[in-house]
Amino acid sequence: CIESMGTATPKNNFEFLRLIFAVFVLVTHSYELAGQSYFDFLFAHTDYQIGFSYLGVRGFFVISGYLIFQSLLRSKDVLDYFWKRILRIFPGLLVVLVITVLVGALVYEGAAGGYWTSSKMWSYIPNNLLLYPFQPAIPGVFESNVYPRVINGSLWTICYEFTCYLGLAMLFLVRKVLPGIMKWLLLAMFLFVGVFSILFPDELYNYSIFINGRDLFELSSYFLGGTLLAAFRYERFKWIDLATVLSVVILVISVLLGQFLHGFHFVFLPIVVIGFGIRSTPILRDIGQKVGDLSYGIYIYGFLVQQTL
Repeated sequence: CIESMGTATPKNNFEFLRLIFAVFVLVTHSYELAGQSYFDFLFAHTDYQIGFSYLGVRGFFVISGYLIFQSLLRSKDVLDYFWKRILRIFPGLLVVLVITVLVGALVYEGAAGGYWTSSKMWSYIPNNLLLYPFQPAIPGVFESNVYPRVINGSLWTICYEFTCYLGLAMLFLVRKVLPGIMKWLLLAMFLFVGVFSILFPDELYNYSIFINGRDLFELSSYFLGGTLLAAFRYERFKWIDLATVLSVVILVISVLLGQFLHGFHFVFLPIVVIGFGIRSTPILRDIGQKVGDLSYGIYIYGFLVQQTL
């Protein structure tokens, strides 16, 4: 879901982080899809406050916000901005959707010939390629699995990611008319969605048009956290290492006190992720050159492969 670094900050740890976050999502899904509920190792040992997939998905959104804002600044206009977003997301998404439909035919459990006449089969690709609404299932596919019916549960976050792109595109207007307030507008948006996601989760859940309001506010708070750090040029901050360590300490203490989900983790987690990401750690910084940028592929194929196995 995330644009490659381009010319933003060469030789850093972001590709390593994205790879780790993608693996985190696979780890949590392996428990659920094998019938071991949601209790992955981290989730079970933090008193059910935070799991590997929780960290992975939100880490993706933080890095995405940080890099996409820089891409926005480099884009000539809004069309150039969206063209980059489309090239990053949709070619890979289209391929995995086509492969999914073909795999579905092989594992179909319904009546002979019923798969190719199913309206849900024919709508699976266009619905999920358009992002809104997400279609998780095709009748007769994975019906007998431990985690039934859902074909590729990882894809649900892509529409939230693209919604963040849409919201960020509005900054093109601000950049031209009132460039001086762009940072402070981002700060206001960040605090608004972050505080609301903590104080009013149940109320936000009741507001859903194709996507859920609670998830949108929560995930966009992490996206905006990364965006804000990019807008204020966090990589130039003198005390990055100290801020990273203090944020880790605060997050760990909140978990130990059982208050992680009620705290301002949308503030501290982005500081940790970006603080580590912008570093240039030997071996880690070269992971992309050695294995390629596998994070998006692992993310969008992992659930399907696990369900098929």
